[in-house]
Amino acid sequence: MKLLCSFFVFTMIYAQISKAQTPATNNQEKQIYQIGNDVSFGYKKPHILQSIKEIPKNVSGYAKSNWNKKGAIVATGVVLSTVALIVADQDIIDGGQQFGRYINLSGESKFKNISPISFAEISVPQNLNSWFYYAGDGLAHVPMTASFLLYGWLGKDNRALQTGQQLIEGYIVMGTVTQLLKHITGRESPFKASEPRGVWRFLPNQIDYHNSVPKYDAFPSGHLATIMLALTVISENYPEKKIVKPLGYTLLALCAYSMFNNGVHWASDYPLSIALGYSYGKYIVNRYRTVQKKTGEFSAQKFSFWNKLHILPIITPFGAGVGLRYELP
Repeated sequence: MKLLCSFFVFTMIYAQISKAQTPATNNQEKQIYQIGNDVSFGYKKPHILQSIKEIPKNVSGYAKSNWNKKGAIVATGVVLSTVALIVADQDIIDGGQQFGRYINLSGESKFKNISPISFAEISVPQNLNSWFYYAGDGLAHVPMTASFLLYGWLGKDNRALQTGQQLIEGYIVMGTVTQLLKHITGRESPFKASEPRGVWRFLPNQIDYHNSVPKYDAFPSGHLATIMLALTVISENYPEKKIVKPLGYTLLALCAYSMFNNGVHWASDYPLSIALGYSYGKYIVNRYRTVQKKTGEFSAQKFSFWNKLHILPIITPFGAGVGLRYELP
């Protein structure tokens, strides 16, 4: 009963995010929402299955928008930060797990199936670390997405409907891309590592992969890509909702740490995941939303992810390296 109540509270927190003011201008073609004094957002009503039908076009457009000098610079930054973290991976995860034991935070992954249907498992966490890990689980994001779609449908709110559709599209794309990369890179998860920092088995035999998934599926983190995608989509569509970013980044940080603590991921699994979730989230929001300045006309908002990413030298207890800094609004 306590688990069900916790799940309900977790769901309702997300559901409240979708509640916002009614559009300033409302017609069948477009609803306009006033965001502050100088900016308005415009949203058309999404068509049925927009999130499925538009994926090929959006993935192609996303790839083209990043096929330039800025995209190359960011890709280089992601590669360098990943390599720098690979060097320190074992020390980072050992220190993270030691800290977990120090604060009495168990690293054991404990879940319980609460589904009454034998072939449809619904697992919910049984300890604190598992709850943190659960923040990136698909099951936790289903009620959040449903809340936007339901609120948008009942209230005839295009912004909520578009947000729900964008989340669905993002989950499908992130799930597909991260799974493809996992099946290509074949990196050992920390708790299955046969040597420090784990073995990479590129293009592994797929039968072996499915017979022992943790030996091959560490890179990149699907959980972190999912959280970053959701946070980006919601915060971009609802910038006036100040709770979104603090709540979202707290959940992202807790999930990232929990995956150290339970030995599911290495630190170097994260840069690519975060970059994918953030950049694709920005892209699909800008595809379906128009922005009007106080003195301007409606136009598609320019995709500016690459302008907000900076490559910086870093110094850690493990040595010097390269890091990335996102300049988030």
